[in-house]
Amino acid sequence: MIGQSIMLVGAHADDVELSAGGSVHKWRGQGRDVRVAILSADEAPLRHAESLAACMHLDVDHVYALGGRDKSLHHSIHALIEPVEHILHEHAVDTVFTHFHADTHQDHVSAYRIMAAAARKVPNFLMFKPTYPSGRTDIPFQPNVVSMLSAEDIDAKVQALDAFKSQRVKYGGDDWGRAMHAVAQGDAWTYAGVHGYAEVFQLGRIRI
Repeated sequence: MIGQSIMLVGAHADDVELSAGGSVHKWRGQGRDVRVAILSADEAPLRHAESLAACMHLDVDHVYALGGRDKSLHHSIHALIEPVEHILHEHAVDTVFTHFHADTHQDHVSAYRIMAAAARKVPNFLMFKPTYPSGRTDIPFQPNVVSMLSAEDIDAKVQALDAFKSQRVKYGGDDWGRAMHAVAQGDAWTYAGVHGYAEVFQLGRIRI
C-alpha cells in the first residue's frame, strides 16, 4: 500500500521512534528508502544526537535536523514548510507520516500543519497514533491502517527508545520500553485480531 520512498516527520526527537519505530525497521528490511526529519532538533542538540543513535537500531541513516524551537513550533510553521518541501521533492518522497491533526501537544499540531502544506503533492499521507499523554481530546484518533511487526521489529523499536537516555528518566526508565511493547501487543489484537505486535496509523489520503 505504501510507497518506496518514505519520510517520517516528528516534532521532537523520539516522536518517530515512539509512533513508528517498528514499522521503520520493517520497511528498511523490505528495502524501502526511509528518512526521518525532526522539526525542533536545532534547539535540542542532545536529543538529536540520541535520535541518530536510535535510528542506527532502525537501519536509518538519513536524519534531518530542522530549525524549529521545542514547545514553540507554531512560531516556525511558515519558515519550515519550504525546507521540508525541498527534501520531499529532492528525494521523490511518495509517502509521508506525521502527527495527528487533533493531537493535544501544541508542537504536534504545528507539525501536522507544516506537513499538510509541505506534502500537499505527496500521494500518500498518514498520521501517527498519539502516545500518552497526547491525544486526550474530543476528536478521536481513528486507526485504519495496521502495520504488523515481527518480534525483531519490536525489539529494534525498544532498542531505539533506549537510546533516548534523556527521556527514559522522564517516562519511567525501563518501564517506558515495556509500555510500548505492551501497546504494540494490544494494537495487534484490537485492530488486527491476532496475537503479535502492531503499530497503527490514520490514513489521510492514498493513491492506489
